[in-house]
Amino acid sequence: MTSGFSHENSRRMIIQPRPRTPEFIMQLIVNADDFGLTRGVNLGIIEAFQQGIVRSTTLMVGMAAQNHAVALARENPGLKVGIHLRLTAGKPMADKVTSLQTSDGTMQDLRQFMANSSMCPQEIEKELRTQIEHFLSLGLPLSHIDGTTIATIIHWLRPS
Repeated sequence: MTSGFSHENSRRMIIQPRPRTPEFIMQLIVNADDFGLTRGVNLGIIEAFQQGIVRSTTLMVGMAAQNHAVALARENPGLKVGIHLRLTAGKPMADKVTSLQTSDGTMQDLRQFMANSSMCPQEIEKELRTQIEHFLSLGLPLSHIDGTTIATIIHWLRPS
């Protein structure tokens, strides 16, 4: 059996499976971001996990529904939980990270974040460390780390 796609006609595509040999076995892991953002998001993630769609999620610590998410994670021990680092949502968890905040004390939105050329790298590190330490204090095993703006941060922090 060959791998790849074949066309019977221009409107229908038939997928021909690859042989199931070790070099061709592929796994798809579906991760759900924003666990802890709202109760509704949390419940949607848990439903998707229980139906076998989602295998892992990332928790936004310090957000309104964090405790609800932690309780749900404990009730669903097969769900892998990582941390979704954030610099553009909610309030900062670290003290004195003013270069990351707006005038009302919240984190910048993504547009403001991208336009802010005066963020302090030490404040970014402080905020991210605080979030990770808080996650670890919750008692959940840390599966993985991701974040909306992480690629941007790495690009922004690298030497020119």
